[in-house]
Amino acid sequence: MKFNEHSEEVQEIIGRVPSWVIRRGITVIAFGVMIVLVGGAYIRLPDTIPSKVWLSRVVRGMDTTYHVKAVISRYKSGKVKPSQEVLLKFAEYPFEEYGALKASVATIQAEDSVYTADLRLEKGLYTTRRQWLDYRGEMEGVGEIIVDDKSVLQRIFENVFRKWRTR
Repeated sequence: MKFNEHSEEVQEIIGRVPSWVIRRGITVIAFGVMIVLVGGAYIRLPDTIPSKVWLSRVVRGMDTTYHVKAVISRYKSGKVKPSQEVLLKFAEYPFEEYGALKASVATIQAEDSVYTADLRLEKGLYTTRRQWLDYRGEMEGVGEIIVDDKSVLQRIFENVFRKWRTR
């Protein structure tokens, strides 16, 4: 019975949210939104096109040059242009440990049902992790041609504004 006598007082205490909870809650939510926005502005989300690549070495006298050939499927191949960056990953050297070789598209030409591209190595056989890869005969791997490098925030707002402009 005592509980029923104090029910109005208990209900008043339970029903009233302390003002410090509201202020801190709003601050925490605003801080969380700011972290998401800043993170979205700095986290890059590149659009890549996969390709098969072959690395070969040509020795002429004292000069050694490396030739990289890429085979690209027709899917999205219209986005590939000279001077775009390519990350090369070879089966002999796991990229998680050694890194990837950086190259750029030198030329691109159509052949039958695929495109082929000649790639130019930027720093020889030095990887993104500053390690030298030993050449082991013709090496086969995967190339990722970076056709578009935007942040997560740019991609989100690009879609929002595109829908807004079409109305």
